[in-house]
Amino acid sequence: DWKIYRITYIATTNGGNFTVYDSLTAGAASNTNVKTEGSEATSLNGKTLDFTVKPLEGSTGLYLVVNNANVVLEYE
Repeated sequence: DWKIYRITYIATTNGGNFTVYDSLTAGAASNTNVKTEGSEATSLNGKTLDFTVKPLEGSTGLYLVVNNANVVLEYE
């Protein structure tokens, strides 16, 4: 089991993005187990997603896909 409290991300190129799945592998990741996602159209833009009041939760596995971005997860 896992809980995510905060995600901070910055796109390193235009269109940088990330997706968090409740999955063990890339093959098992699908639209049905997406927990959150984020993207920025412009390089070096970013934001912080704060889930401290209601953490994102999963029980299968924490699988993170990152494309052209830096992502920091605060989780347990």
